[in-house]
Amino acid sequence: MSLRRRTGSWRGPAAAGSLCAGAVLAVSALAGGAASAAARTAPTPFLAVPLASTSAGTGAPAGAGAAWADVPMGNLSQPLDTFWQLFVLKAGGRWLLVTPPGVADNGGLVASGLDTTSLLVGFEPSGNLAFSPIASSTDSGLSWTPGVIESPLAALPDAIATSGTGSGRAVALSRQAGGTVLVERGSLSSWSRLASRAAIGGAAAGRRCSPVRLTAVALSAAAAPLVGAACDRPGAVGIVSE
Repeated sequence: MSLRRRTGSWRGPAAAGSLCAGAVLAVSALAGGAASAAARTAPTPFLAVPLASTSAGTGAPAGAGAAWADVPMGNLSQPLDTFWQLFVLKAGGRWLLVTPPGVADNGGLVASGLDTTSLLVGFEPSGNLAFSPIASSTDSGLSWTPGVIESPLAALPDAIATSGTGSGRAVALSRQAGGTVLVERGSLSSWSRLASRAAIGGAAAGRRCSPVRLTAVALSAAAAPLVGAACDRPGAVGIVSE
C-alpha cells in the first residue's frame, strides 16, 4: 500500500452519508459485543456531546456540529476488514459522514475537540503503516487540514489532545518506548519529543508512580500538557504535568 502526502485542505463530501441517530447508536452497540478482535488493535468508539452544544434543560442538540461519533464498520470480527467512520450530528438530528479522506483507517481513529465545530483526528496505523496521519477541522468536518506524526500513535482513546484547532496547542502519545509524549511545534506536521516514559519515571513526580506505560495525554485549562500513566506502585495516581 502506498500513501502520498498532500498539502492544503481536504474537502469532505458536501452532503453524503447522513444517518439517523438511532442507526449510529445501533452500530456502536454492535461494536461493543462483536468486535473483540478489532478492539485489540483499535480504540474504543466514542460518542461525545460537548455540554455547550445542548439546549438547556432538554439535552437536545443545538446548532451545527452538536456531537461527534466515531464508529467501527465492516466485518468487526476481522481487524483488516474493519474500517472507522466519523460522523457529526447536525441541527435537526441528522448525522453527516465527515471522515477525513485519503487515508486507510482500519487501525482506528482517535480525536480531540473543545467545541461544537472543531476537531483534531489521528489515524491509528494498520498494516505496514509506520506513522500516523492526522487532520483538523474548524467547520464541523466539511473541510480538513492534513498533517502527520512521524511515529505511530498509541492505540488508546486519549492518544491525542488539543486546546483548540487552528491556533491552539496539541499533544500526542506515540507507541515508542512504552509511550512517548510529543508536542506540536507550529504545524500539524511538526512535532518534537516532550517526554518519554523513562524520563517521566525518573522525575520526582514520576517516581511516586513508577510508570509501567503511558496511557493518555491531555491539556489543562492553561494548555499545559498532562500525562496519564499506569503505575507500578500500589495506590499511586498516575497523572503528571509538565
